[in-house]
Amino acid sequence: MKAFLPNQKMRFLLRSISFLFFVSCLLNTFVSSTQHLCHLDERDALLEFKTELLIKKPRLDVDSDIKTESWMNKSDCCSWDGITCAAKSGKVIGLDLSFNYLYGKLESNSSLFKLLHLRDLNLTGNNFTGSSIPAEFDKLMRLETLDLSDSSLSGQIPVNLLQLTKLVSLHLSDSSSSLSIDESFLHLFAQNLRSLRELDMSNVNISSKIPHEFSKLRSLRSVDLSLCNLFGEFPSSVLLIPSLQSITLSYNPNLRGNLPSFRENNSLVELTIDITAFSGPIPDSISNLKNLISLTLSSSQFSGKIPLSLGNLSHLSFLDLSYNNFVGEIPSSIGNLKQLTIFDVSENKLSGNLPASILNFTQLRELWLSSNQFTGKIPFSVGNLSHLSYLDLSDNNFVGEIPSSIGNLKQLTLFYVSGNKLSGNLPASILNCTQLLELWLSSNQFTSSLPPIISQFSKLESFSADDSSFKGAILSSLVKIPSLIHISLRYNQFNDYTGISNISLLPNLQKISIKSRNYNKVSDSEVNLNVFLPLKKLDSLSIYGIPLSTANITLDSDFPSSLESLILSGCNITEFPEFIKKGRNLQQLYLSNNKIKGQVPDWLWRLPKLEFVRLSNNSLSGFNGSLEVSPQSQISYVDLSSNAFQGPLFIPSS
Repeated sequence: MKAFLPNQKMRFLLRSISFLFFVSCLLNTFVSSTQHLCHLDERDALLEFKTELLIKKPRLDVDSDIKTESWMNKSDCCSWDGITCAAKSGKVIGLDLSFNYLYGKLESNSSLFKLLHLRDLNLTGNNFTGSSIPAEFDKLMRLETLDLSDSSLSGQIPVNLLQLTKLVSLHLSDSSSSLSIDESFLHLFAQNLRSLRELDMSNVNISSKIPHEFSKLRSLRSVDLSLCNLFGEFPSSVLLIPSLQSITLSYNPNLRGNLPSFRENNSLVELTIDITAFSGPIPDSISNLKNLISLTLSSSQFSGKIPLSLGNLSHLSFLDLSYNNFVGEIPSSIGNLKQLTIFDVSENKLSGNLPASILNFTQLRELWLSSNQFTGKIPFSVGNLSHLSYLDLSDNNFVGEIPSSIGNLKQLTLFYVSGNKLSGNLPASILNCTQLLELWLSSNQFTSSLPPIISQFSKLESFSADDSSFKGAILSSLVKIPSLIHISLRYNQFNDYTGISNISLLPNLQKISIKSRNYNKVSDSEVNLNVFLPLKKLDSLSIYGIPLSTANITLDSDFPSSLESLILSGCNITEFPEFIKKGRNLQQLYLSNNKIKGQVPDWLWRLPKLEFVRLSNNSLSGFNGSLEVSPQSQISYVDLSSNAFQGPLFIPSS
């Protein structure tokens, strides 16, 4: 026998090892692929569950993948869309059929409850047609995440869900507000779900107090209890849970509480308490919320001064303190919040000049300061806020002219300065605000004509200049802006109404209100009401104290059918306008302070949506035809005072 040389022995050994390794890999691959085949009982349960519910898209043209379409018999369910299997056991541990257009009842004997190894279950965004949540969910004892939100479920949430003690995420939000709980639910919740990190029960009708035991849920990171009809005193200790990152308590108007003294060991990133009965001051310890990005404390009963320490929240990008009772000046430290994009302190009792530091908000997109008691001039440096889109300074005591630096705000879309003591003209530089959509100048002390430059705002949709002492032609500039949707020009000193004849140049107009300051002191020239006929989108037409002619408008006239409110007061109208008979959508009709003679037509009481009628201060003498009101009548208010009626006064009733 020939002897092996040492090198040959080594090569043989290496080849042998390589061959064995190759065989081992083949075996492992075969075994692994076999192990990952899902279990037949779970595959059958999934296929049964598929047959229990329909797929019902809202429209045929909706382009969206339906996960259950990949669920085929004799195939590995671990490869199906929406299914996750355990790597070793092959058990189904995850089922995600969110927004899958599932439609039908979620029954208590559903095959879903045979999937006993499920850890993650997401059925959000489907339509279970008002089913109650089956108590059989308690069979899925391994569940860690459960999402049944916005799936058209109803009734009481079963306490059986609280047996799922491994839950770390529970989402039961209900946009239809059809879910509720019993009295014991929250107490058991706090006792059993000690591992919970995420809780969303927004829109669930809880209708109870939050028990103090909630503060023992030490793993909580995110809580949303908005629109839950909560009441009583909210345990402030919940806000001190060290792991808590986000809490929302919005739209619980009977929920009382105070902000606690915040500690340094907190994780809060978002704190939202709006439309509640929370009260008291913002504590100085708010500065301990070093990670806070969003703070909303609006529409509640908070009071006191805005603390200086608020300026230490260097990561804050959203700050809303609106609709409260805050007093004093805005602290200069607020200028340290250089990440701020939205700042809203409207509807408070704040006073003083705007601090110069507020203009450090170089990232600011929205600045809402309305309905306070701010004084002084609008600072010239407001033009430094170059990213500003919304600027609301209305209903304060600002004086002087609008600064020319306003033209630096080239992204401005909304500019409100109504209800101040501003004077002078609009600066020509405002033309640089080419994105402007809404401009409100009402209730100031402007004394000039409407500036012609207004016509160059090619995107303007809403213009209001009530009670601002403007003079001259009323619409000569505005009718050149076809994008306009809303115009309000009441209580000014206009003396030329001929521009109204070109109102048809505004095809998108939906609302227009014009009121002469010299009410009932009309000029000789009349405006023909038929100029409004082309405005097919018009839903509100209000004209006060301007002479109108209705002579050319008959029952056959195609007056805008979209009209919901028609106010023609003090307009020298002498006959009851027949075209109103076609007002299928008319809800409000005011024809007071005219010279209308004759009888009130019987068809008026049969307009299907009419609610408010004011015919006072005319020369009406009676009622024409049948006095019967339609059974579907919506009429709730009628004013017939100061007319020439004789005999019993008609009171419409169905």
